[in-house]
Amino acid sequence: MHKILDRKPASPLPPYKDAEILACNFGEFFTDKINKIRQELDTQTVINLPDFARDVPVWSTFKTLSEDDIRRLVIKAKSTHCKLDPLPTWLLKENIDVFLSALTKIVIMSLQNGQFPMDWKQAMVKPLLKKPGLNLFELSSSE
Repeated sequence: MHKILDRKPASPLPPYKDAEILACNFGEFFTDKINKIRQELDTQTVINLPDFARDVPVWSTFKTLSEDDIRRLVIKAKSTHCKLDPLPTWLLKENIDVFLSALTKIVIMSLQNGQFPMDWKQAMVKPLLKKPGLNLFELSSSE
C-alpha cells in the first residue's frame, strides 16, 4: 500500500540522532541476551545421549566441487544482495563465466583450509520490530 501511495513506511527503529550509538545499544542488548542464554545452558544438567546419537560422523574432508557445481549453486541462489557485497548477485549470475574459475578456486581453498575470507564474514544487521505497535524504545521488541 505504501508503494502505491508513494509513502515511506515508518521506521521500525527507535528515534535516534546517532546511528552508531543506536547500533552499539542493539549490540550490547543482543550480547547480553546471548550471555544470559550461555549462562543458562552452563547450569543445565548434561543429558546422556543414546548410543546412536554419539556415533554421528565428523566431516574431516569435503567433496571437491567442480566449476559446474559452483555454476549451479550460483544460478540457484536468490538474487538478493547486501550493501556489503562487492557486486550484486544478479550481476554475478549474468557474468558467471567471467567469475567462475576464481570463485571455484576460492570455494575449494576455503573448504580445504577450513578458512573463509575475513571480508566475507561481515554482515549488516537490520533490526525489525516484532509486532506493529510495540514500544520502539524497548530493544527487546526487536528481533
